[in-house]
Amino acid sequence: MVKKVGFICEGETEKIIVESSAFQRLLTDLNLSCAVAVDASGNGNLLPKNIQNHLETMRRYKVDFTIILTDLDEDVCITKTKERIQGSEKNEAIIIVSVKTIESWFLADSKTLSLVFS
Repeated sequence: MVKKVGFICEGETEKIIVESSAFQRLLTDLNLSCAVAVDASGNGNLLPKNIQNHLETMRRYKVDFTIILTDLDEDVCITKTKERIQGSEKNEAIIIVSVKTIESWFLADSKTLSLVFS
């Protein structure tokens, strides 16, 4: 049985990746289907007071799992980032924290950058 997944992305870059055909194929291979991907427009919008509307979107789409994609930003560790997002109430989402910002991955990939700028 295919499970429906919803993604709350910290920004536009993460949303583009989630919606890419390669990522969608990966989900299909894992018996998952992307029901919706939303752009939270910055990590400040992942704070508990701001994230509820995104979680409500996930409920409307009746997803089986909600995954929040974010990066470490200024936090000292992954645990602090997760605590900042969850607040005192644990929400129903799975939080995935990248230690490096996604944009730095692109900068580290000189082969791809040379293709983009050639």
